[in-house]
Amino acid sequence: MPKNDISIIIPCLNGEKRIAACIGEAQLTLQRCGISGRIIVADNMSSDNSVQRAVEKGAAVVKTPQHGWGNIVRAAMLSSEEKYVIVCDMYCDFVSIPDFYNALLEGSKVVVGSRFMDGRKPELPLSCRIYSRAGAELLSARYGCDLSDVGSGMYGFDRDEIMGYRLKSGGRTMLTEILCKHLKNNGTVTQIPVVARRGTSCKTGFDRRGDCAKNIATALFS
Repeated sequence: MPKNDISIIIPCLNGEKRIAACIGEAQLTLQRCGISGRIIVADNMSSDNSVQRAVEKGAAVVKTPQHGWGNIVRAAMLSSEEKYVIVCDMYCDFVSIPDFYNALLEGSKVVVGSRFMDGRKPELPLSCRIYSRAGAELLSARYGCDLSDVGSGMYGFDRDEIMGYRLKSGGRTMLTEILCKHLKNNGTVTQIPVVARRGTSCKTGFDRRGDCAKNIATALFS
């Protein structure tokens, strides 16, 4: 039996300036809410001191040579023993972790963060806004759901459910692939309001030109 309730997966590529603070915030949030969780840093062979900082903060580290957000998140999920996983990019505000956890406990298999709920108008670069909203609108139109954001960087999953999908995407299109397969199986997606950390960009070292187009293509043709 797993010792913890959830795994918090933090994707990392040369993030030594932020990783220790992110781990600390995740640990503090879990402690305050009485949730037993394990922090896993999914590292894409960082060339800086990210791994050292993560180990010093007590996090587990999973290294993956294959480049891409999807590849390292999948590797971290495979190493997890917990029933639930919550993926949090380093630019996210981890205060929403308990809300994701409660939604999973209540039976949700897929939980996504949305920065646009409740009439919010986050200050985002145009490319990030297009990336997040266009894919959400296409998925909503195709599957009859009501998604507003697919690029928040914060997602919760029932691990066994997701690993059963035999995911192939190596980049950020993995999230769109998960959503397509889940919705095709008549699954539902729970949205949780989240906020991006002030003063940070939604871009990370995993982003590549064409990600938006790939996500739209995945949404249309999966």
